[in-house]
Amino acid sequence: MVKRIYRRLQGYYLIKLIVYFLQIYEQHSLNFILYKIFFIAENVTVAPSAEEQETLVLIEKLESATSYYQIRSALYRHQVVKDKAWEPDREAEKTRIEELLPLQVKALNKALESNLIVDYYELETGSFQIFIEGEDRPVNISKSSIVSWLKEQERINSFTI
Repeated sequence: MVKRIYRRLQGYYLIKLIVYFLQIYEQHSLNFILYKIFFIAENVTVAPSAEEQETLVLIEKLESATSYYQIRSALYRHQVVKDKAWEPDREAEKTRIEELLPLQVKALNKALESNLIVDYYELETGSFQIFIEGEDRPVNISKSSIVSWLKEQERINSFTI
């Protein structure tokens, strides 16, 4: 019951409600206060913010995605909220999505984890812009050359992926 109330009254409204009931606590019994809380929780709906709505749309798209290209398209369309969609309570979904990733993206993610590269972006053309330490501009690498390029970077930097 408490979880249902919390979901309906989020953020500001919850704080405002708590302050209100603290103010009337001395004037009324605990039963009266609980009655008021339940009454308000049943009758108040809080619309999610635009960012929360976009996050929910992205989560729904990721959950229904069956290919890497659907995932990529959803992430490009919802860049602003993609980090929120990857919150820790979604580990099973992350694992399912990671299984859909192509070999090149998996290799780039490993390179990120081992600090071989700083960051990367996949372009709509299918090539990648890869940022490496000490370079002002990204290096453009075609999808077919990613694995060999990373192996060359390993050799140069003495990293192992």
